[in-house]
Amino acid sequence: MPLRHIALAIIVMALWGTNFVAARIGLDVVAPTLLASLRFLLAGLPLMMLLPRPRVHWALLTAYAFTAFALQFTLVFGALYFGMPAGLASLVMQCQVFFTTFLAVIFLAERPNLYQVLGATVGGVGIAVVGLGMQQHAPLLPLLLTLGAALSWSASNLIVRRLEAPDPIALVVWGSGIASLFLVPLSLWLDGVAAWRDALEHLAAGEIKLWGAVLYNVICASLLGYGGWSALLRRHPASVVAPFTLLVPIFGLSSAALLLGETVAHLTWAGAALVFVGLMVTQIRRAQD
Repeated sequence: MPLRHIALAIIVMALWGTNFVAARIGLDVVAPTLLASLRFLLAGLPLMMLLPRPRVHWALLTAYAFTAFALQFTLVFGALYFGMPAGLASLVMQCQVFFTTFLAVIFLAERPNLYQVLGATVGGVGIAVVGLGMQQHAPLLPLLLTLGAALSWSASNLIVRRLEAPDPIALVVWGSGIASLFLVPLSLWLDGVAAWRDALEHLAAGEIKLWGAVLYNVICASLLGYGGWSALLRRHPASVVAPFTLLVPIFGLSSAALLLGETVAHLTWAGAALVFVGLMVTQIRRAQD
């Protein structure tokens, strides 16, 4: 991989890792479903007018939009709102690697290799330790919501395998727009019209926290992040690109500590280390191939 592509991969991981901090800041102003609605409304609807719909079946496109965007980010934003540390969330979300392996075994009849089984086992122990560590100072609900978001992400990975969309950017844009069709009614039901009125007033007044969170989610995490990721996947095998996702929690944990002053209990750090080791073990076979 050329040096400029390695640099692009690192930049994308930095954008995705620090996005957990941006979301946490935005949640100081609006509710989780409202923030998710704003993200995918702005990332999808304007560009849907410029990009043709991906040539994939509507059912698969809708399933992708629901799992990859609507459900995943409703759950992870909810986890952050209810007390999940942003840095720790960036790590736990990488459990999608383990979940994707399990779902592929169940639904695609794939056979995991020894490294995938060993890595998933170590990672599972790590998640249990993280849960014990969080129980000392926070309810387990945020952890369960984050794991649910990772499971939703893994489900979308299996859907992407069947999509084979010729234009990944159009897939992200149309998926975002369709996701907003799920999220906006849900937010209006859960948060109410008054919450939307307040959010629009905050935006009109130039509320820095909300504008920063929304723009970072839309431009950096969605368009630049997924755009750069798609460009890398078009030029290099997935086995070469995928290991870079291990950098997401590094950027997430460090930016949360620096910008939010987050501290993590020693037991939770031990669990996080086990999860990270498990993730690295799952990549050993890919690195050898």
